[in-house]
Order: sequence, then C-alpha cells, then structure tokens
Amino acid sequence: MSSTNREQTIERFPRERTELLPILLAVQEAEGYISESSLRAIALHVYVPESEVYGIATSYSELRLSAPHTRSVTICTGLSCVAAGAGELSRTLADALPDGWAIDEQPCRFRCADAPVAAIEGRCIAPATRGVVLSSLADPDAIAQPARATRPPRNGEVRRLLARCGRIDPASIDDALAAGAYAGLRAARAMESTAIVRAVEDAGLLGRGGAYFPVASKWNGARAHPRPRYLVVNAEEGEPGVFKDRHLIEGDPHLLVEGLLIAARAIEAVAVYVYVNGEATVAAQRLATAIEQARQYGLLEGAPPIEIRRGAGGYVCGEESVILSSIEGERAVPRLRPPFPAEAGLFGRPTVINNVETLCNLPSILIDGASAFRSVGTAEHPGTKLICLSGALRDPGVYEAPFGTPLRHIVDVIGGGPPAGRTIRALLCGGPSGTLLPPRLWDAPLAPGRLDESGASPGAGGIVAIDDSISIRDAVRQLTAYNAAESCGKCTPCREGTARMRDLLDEFPADAAARLDELSEAISAASLCGLGQMAPLPYLSARRHFAAELQGDTP
Repeated sequence: MSSTNREQTIERFPRERTELLPILLAVQEAEGYISESSLRAIALHVYVPESEVYGIATSYSELRLSAPHTRSVTICTGLSCVAAGAGELSRTLADALPDGWAIDEQPCRFRCADAPVAAIEGRCIAPATRGVVLSSLADPDAIAQPARATRPPRNGEVRRLLARCGRIDPASIDDALAAGAYAGLRAARAMESTAIVRAVEDAGLLGRGGAYFPVASKWNGARAHPRPRYLVVNAEEGEPGVFKDRHLIEGDPHLLVEGLLIAARAIEAVAVYVYVNGEATVAAQRLATAIEQARQYGLLEGAPPIEIRRGAGGYVCGEESVILSSIEGERAVPRLRPPFPAEAGLFGRPTVINNVETLCNLPSILIDGASAFRSVGTAEHPGTKLICLSGALRDPGVYEAPFGTPLRHIVDVIGGGPPAGRTIRALLCGGPSGTLLPPRLWDAPLAPGRLDESGASPGAGGIVAIDDSISIRDAVRQLTAYNAAESCGKCTPCREGTARMRDLLDEFPADAAARLDELSEAISAASLCGLGQMAPLPYLSARRHFAAELQGDTP
C-alpha cells in the first residue's frame, strides 16, 4: 500500500483510541495485512504507543502482521466438519493444490450445518468437496455464497423468532413491515421505560446467550445507576457449533433492529453498539442496510445512535468484558469482575449487554403480552429457544423449540435422526466448552443447567451429534485443543492447563485420568473468564459418561 493510500484509509477515522480496531481492520482490508509502517501510522493517528498497538493487534486471531507467502484454501476443523470428513478433505487437497497455494486449517467457519466447509479468500464453499474446491481456485470471486437454509417447521417446533426467516426479503423493509415488523416498537414508544421493564419481567424472559440470566434484572441493575448508560449487542457468536444469531440477522435483520430499539428505550441508553463477528460479513451488511432503511422510514427518530463494530477473531471475544475492551481500543482479554458491566461497563458507565436472540424476543412480548409469551415453554423457563443442530443428522440447521422439549425429540424428530446406516452415540451440548451426553440422558427436557445430574446446560444452543466415525477421546481431544488454542493467555491456569490437558489426551499415560482430574479442578477454579472455567467440561462429562472409551482411540 502506498503512503498516500494508507493516509487516506486512516484519515477516514477520528483520532480516537476507540477507533483503533476499526482502523486496523480497514488497513488490513486495503493492504492484505498490516505492515510495520501501517502499524506505526495507526499508532500516531490514535495517539497510542506503537508497542501497545502491536500488543492489541496480536490479541486478535484474524489480524495479520506479515504478508502471506501463499494463497490459501481454508479448511474448517470444527468438530462438525471433522465428523464430516474435513481431515480427509484437507489431506487430499494438500497434494493437489497448484504451486503458490497452501492449506490453512481454521477452527470454525460457523456454517456447521453445511459441513465440511472450505473457503478461498473469504468465499465459503459449503458443503465442500475436493473437486469443487479445485475448480474454484481460478476465480474465487465467482464462488456463489451459500444461503442459510430455512427448513419447513417440524413437529414440535414453535416458530416465533424464525417466523419471518425465509418468508421475507431480508433486504426489504417493506416486506418486514407488511409482516408486522416494528409493531412492538410502536407499543414500546407508548409506554414509560419502567413499564417496558415490567412487561419483560412479567414474561420471565431469560437471556439466551448461555448464562440465562433474567433480562429485567440485568436491565434494573444498570438502571440503578445514573446515566449515561449504554446498550451493547453481543453478535460475536464465535462459538463452534453455534450459528443461530447469524441466521436470524441474515434472515430477518429488522427483528434485531426493533429489539435493540426497545431495549435502548427500556434502559434509557445514550448509544447502542452492535458487536458483530469479523467473519459474519453477510450479517453485518444486512444489519447495516436494515438500520439505514429504518432511519429513512423515520423509525429511529428519538432513538440513540447505533454503531456496528466488527470483531477480529478469537473465541474469547464473545465474553462480555472482552467486547467492552475491544470497543474501547484495548487488548482482547477479559476484565476482572467486580465491577460488573451493569455498574461500570463501557467507558466506565452502566452498560447492558444482551445477545441477539435475547433482543429478538422483545417485540412479541410487547405486542402479545406476557401471558402469550408464557404460553409455551415451562413455568420456570418460558418461551422458545433457538437450537443449532449439526453433525451426524439428516437435517442439520437452526430450529426453534419450546423449553421443556426433550432432547431426544429435538434430535430424532426435529433434526431427522442420524443418516441411514449411522448411529448417534453422544450429543455435544453447549459448544466447545459443553457437555457430552449419552443416549440414556436424551429424555432430559431442554432447560438451563438441567441436562444431566451434574447440571449440564445447553449453553447458547449448539447441539452436535457424534456418531461412531469419531471416538469419544478424539472428540474430547479436539475440543480441548480448540480451547487451548483460543485461550487469550491472560490466566496461567487456562493458558498452561488447557495445553497440558490436550497433551495428556494425546498420550494418555497410565496416570492420565488422575492428572486430568487435577488439572480440570485447577482450571475451573482459577480461570478469570468462562472460557477457562468451562474448558474442562468436555473431558469431565466424558469421564462421567464414557470413562472406558477415554482409555483408547476406538469407539
């Protein structure tokens, strides 16, 4: 990149530290990577020491500080893709690529329902085959981007959030309005902010990001502190096996815009930041279009400013305090808590952080009322939950089931059961830090912390069906290796402990179980954030339910 082009790229942004990550991303897009001279120019522009900018840039996995030597074909190595033959695809492609090309394995491309997944210069091929990948090398720009399929409703589904997905043009606000969009916002604007909070409290809405914290309680926690207050929308969703929020935004972006406007009114926010995963380009583009359309139609009058911020890679970026640091132009590492974001969050002010699925529930609550919202689900856990099904299933994808639906129904009926000739032997529930459940526990109802006797949770809603094409030990090892690679490195127990667990699962000496148990306890107890605290869960659940199968590589 010439110095003139570099200056033009950088000068588009205010000279503020909070613009640091957007500038880094813009320079990388223009230059292909971030050169040493660009890093120096960025540091001068935002008045931050060059060494500190370097430290921030290296905390994001998608930022590159050196020019690539080859063009790459990215192969997803998430568990769903591994189970679908990603390893064999990678090996056969490596021998067939022309000079100047190389294989680059990446933990997840978040199209788990279309496994195996490959990508050429950011263009996804899903499902990928050796022939299609090789034929696409000559012109990656011509690769047609696969749409996220919305399957017809299945027996046992109740579609509220997904009601418009696949039925409207996501780029058309007229389609959305004709299907009822923004009726909830009109209702909210006729109510006092306290009344909105009370309606959500009466509905019993729990957060849908994995912790299931009562939404009204989180809002009241921030409202207890004086303004200014901020709303941060967590659309990072960097968890392998989870792709529901992208599906929602890509299929019905106006539902999220409406939901965040209702939440902003409820907490009297002065600004809204939507933090979108760096790879979720289609979702970010459609959301930006929806926000602009809403502005043109006068739907943002009186609303706080809304800004989309893009992440730059790393599982830890989904952790709420990391999102705050990222927006502020700091390294992507968790913060010590307390104080919690509701007290001192973004820019030190009270902040509410809600995920996409949570906010998308708000319009129907204000339109139909608390009783209607509670008409499905259970008394303790009302409403529906989006479920991401992948792995050894006939019909993987995103579905919407009421809380209380048995896991067996979700897998066998909604997901279609295993493909012909295959047998599902375990379900991974809750992503790479989730729990492995054997068939005898699949009659458990879908509920937070209720999936087995240890209190396993469905997390954000990812369920990966594992058949006998992959051993339990290999599955645990793959998940542990992912958590080790994604550790931000701030905590010694997480940074060192997960790597040692990975190595023990590779070698499995005679005393492996005792050492893994000891490491699991230390990592869980002493890690700063949820990534480390929950990283041992795949091993611990396998130890509980598949102890004999951890001893060897065969199913």
